[in-house]
Amino acid sequence: MMYKTESKDSKDTLSITERIRAYGTRHGIRHSPKRNAVAMVLEKATRAMDAEQVWLQLKQERVRISIGAVYLSLNWLVKAQLAQKKIREDRKAVFERM
Repeated sequence: MMYKTESKDSKDTLSITERIRAYGTRHGIRHSPKRNAVAMVLEKATRAMDAEQVWLQLKQERVRISIGAVYLSLNWLVKAQLAQKKIREDRKAVFERM
């Protein structure tokens, strides 16, 4: 199944990991289990989270990942239009799934 960015319905039928893999395939980017783990935290979240909250959640789930890798993954997800970045009034960046 091919993921089409212009069709909202196709987004809804693919899991976040399938959408990441499809984007990576189209753009020649390697698969990353840690990127998937970050995306899954956002997918399960009920509210926007900052990078540290994502990192702490991953640590609770016993995922070995650095805070730097979390930031890189979050920014990659935003660039891939799989997550949204918002700046709060206190100037802290928070992320949520799209």
